[in-house]
Formats: sequence, structure tokens, C-alpha cells
Amino acid sequence: MRAPRSIAGIFLFALPIILASGLVLFGRQAFDTVSASHGAIPGLVSFVSIDMDPNSVGRNGGAEFGTGQCGDDGFGSPDVGNGIDEDFDGVKDDGCPGGLNAYVTTVGTIQPCIQKALNTNYVVDITEDEVHPSDNLEGWQADLIFDPNYVNVIAINDSSPLTFMGADLSGPTPFSSNPAADSAADMDAIPEGLDGSLTIAAADFGSVTTQFGEGILARVTLRNIAAGTSALDLSAVKASKPVNTALTIDNVQGATAAGGVTCPSATATATPTGGASPTVTVTPTPTPTVTPSIAPTVTPTETPTPSSGASPSPGSSLTPTPTPTSSPSPTLSPSSTPTPTPSPTPAGQTPTPGAQLAWGNVDCEGDADSVDALQDLRFVARLEVSQAPVCPPIGDVVEVVGASPHMWGDVDCGGGVDSLDALRILRHVARLPNSDIAGCPRMGETYEVR
Repeated sequence: MRAPRSIAGIFLFALPIILASGLVLFGRQAFDTVSASHGAIPGLVSFVSIDMDPNSVGRNGGAEFGTGQCGDDGFGSPDVGNGIDEDFDGVKDDGCPGGLNAYVTTVGTIQPCIQKALNTNYVVDITEDEVHPSDNLEGWQADLIFDPNYVNVIAINDSSPLTFMGADLSGPTPFSSNPAADSAADMDAIPEGLDGSLTIAAADFGSVTTQFGEGILARVTLRNIAAGTSALDLSAVKASKPVNTALTIDNVQGATAAGGVTCPSATATATPTGGASPTVTVTPTPTPTVTPSIAPTVTPTETPTPSSGASPSPGSSLTPTPTPTSSPSPTLSPSSTPTPTPSPTPAGQTPTPGAQLAWGNVDCEGDADSVDALQDLRFVARLEVSQAPVCPPIGDVVEVVGASPHMWGDVDCGGGVDSLDALRILRHVARLPNSDIAGCPRMGETYEVR
């Protein structure tokens, strides 16, 4: 039996990520050095990219925080500042609580490739440039795609004061996959940090009136585990401003992780599709003569899977154990699942009566509420979901009598289950308006589902 639900459950049980985008993904530009500060355009984020060297000039940064950067107030808490520009953004003590200077978020030159030694942790940044003052970023989401034969994800920082959404010290709500834990969705006994792809996401339920400009969306800790290169791609990138309004992502640039080898030389240039034009400078590097070797297959050390009710911890870390073998392993790439179509009822037969369910009641228990939003979010994050035994599985296509076939859990009929569906459910619970969508069942209304 589940605990009673209420509107307060919006914050207790669900973590809606208010996201959407018009997304353009062009080929990975692993060799271009891109300057930030492209200028702000209303409704548009001109560039989202992976910076392989966050400490290059100028420095990526957020607020100074903690006793190490702001000093100790004598009681173990951060002071108003220590008079030093600890994050090298040109402003001393920016963001220290009670200090004189407001926080500053910065993005420097984007380095799409950097050579790192094997089996050593290092950090890279996912950055945005930039959000217009009339917009304010309220939520974002992206899938990081990588080759686990060469690189592993160790930890994710998506909500600290270092980040764009966390610099105001209010703390966004993280909803990133835990790199140290296996997802219940794939049940392959491999932690997500070794699995080839994971979701990174956060949303801010507080005031977002100062969340514009450029900054770090998330800082990701990586480890190269075998000599060679791995593409780092961003897929399904989404962002939004208040309330439930999409921000268009004009350009997305991935990167390359080079473990024990030189970065590839420049061969391509980013081509924006509209809006602001990023400044791109090609930095050629000598092309070495490399004798390819067989890449080892990583056999990860199994990590106990947390209980299904636990929320992912963005600070989690893991230590994989690489075991070389003589057989090369293929590069993993994201796969898409085609949308199935339900079989029509043969002529002359009477359709089997279906269940009477409220649209948005994803778990088929009671009415559409915040727990249903949670189930959608857990499905998006590839975590185990909980539904009544007779409930259609989330993601399956069902026949909604009088409203055509639809995917269960896709309450906005957008073609797939995502965090926007959770938002639509939560707006219904909070009695906020949800616009009608042509051909889509109305939130909260009962339909025959079979």
C-alpha cells in the first residue's frame, strides 16, 4: 500500500525536469576550439558543448563556496569571503554568503579534445552559451554517449554552486543517473558509468530570475581505461524556461577523450543551423603515425544495486577493474526503439473491453497524481517503476478508445515518454492549466484503454 498522496507530493515524490527543445545535432566536432560568449537571443541557447579542459583560459566557473573558498566564519560555515579570487573569474569572493559580490558564471574557450594518462580521473564540463535575460533557465537534460571500452564515467556534479543553476546557492534538484549503479531498465549488471550512455539532468523549483547568461550545466568526472580515443556525444539535449516553455538549442558539440594517445587533428568545422553564429577557430595538431592495437574489453566490477526506491546520487563514484582480453569490442552507440503499432481488431469480431483509466494515471492506481509523474521520470532515468498488475507497461502503445492509439505514459502525445510528461501530470495535480493537444486524450479524463 502506498502512502497518501497530495499536491505536496509534487516535491516529495517527483522531480519534474521542465524541458523541451528544438534540437539540432550535427556531426561530432572533436577537433574545433570554440570561443564562448556568442551573445544572447530570446528563446534560444546558441551552443551546448563539452569542454575537455575546464581550467583553460578563460576559466569555466560558478560561485565561490565552502570554507575553502569563502573562509570560515568561526563556526565551521562559509564566511563572506577571504579576499582571494579562488575560481579565477576576475571577481573576488563572488557568491560567498553575505559577501559584497554577487556570483559570476563563466565559460572560457571550449577544448573538444585533451590527452590524458590512463587510469587517472579528470573532469570535463557540459556548458551552455547562453541564456537570454528574458528567459532564465529552469531545467535541462542530456544523454551522454561514450565508448566504455576506452572511457568510464566516474561521477557527476550537476547541482553544486559551481554549476550555472546552483550558483545562486538555492540548489537545483538533480536527476542524473548514478554512474556507480546499474539501471533497473536494462538489468545487465553493469553500472551506468560503464554502460555507454547515461542521463544528466537537473531542475530548479525555486526562483530562477537570475539564471541567465553562460555557465557550467554539469561537471563530469571521467577516467580513460585503455589507449585510444572515445567520442563523447550529447544526445536528446533539452532545456526550458518558466513555465514549461521550450528553449531552442541551436548547436550541440561533442568532444573526444584521448587516453594515452594524441588528439586527432582538425578535419571539420561546426555549422550552425540558425540563430547566433558561434566563433570557431580550428587549431591543427600534428598527425602522428599510430600503430593501432587491439582494444581491451573492460570487465567491470559489479556494484550492488541500490534499492529501487533510492534516488540517484550525483556525487557517487566507482572504481572499475579493467581486464584486457585479446578480442576487440565494438563501439557502443545509442539505439532508438521504434514505436510499435497496435494490431487492429479483425473485422466481424467484438473488441475485448478495456480498463477504465484516467489519462495520466500512469501506475493505474487511484487518479493521476505526483506518483504517476515519478513513475514517468523513473522510466526516463531507466530506473525500476511500480505499477498495478493490470496496468499497461510504460512505453507500450495502447488503444485509447475515442482518442486513437497512444504510448502509455506519453501524456502529451509527443511521441515518447519524457520529463515533459511528468510536468504535465504535476500541473494537473496542482490545478494549473494544461493546454489541449489535438488528437491527445485530456489530462485526468477517463478513457477505455485496451
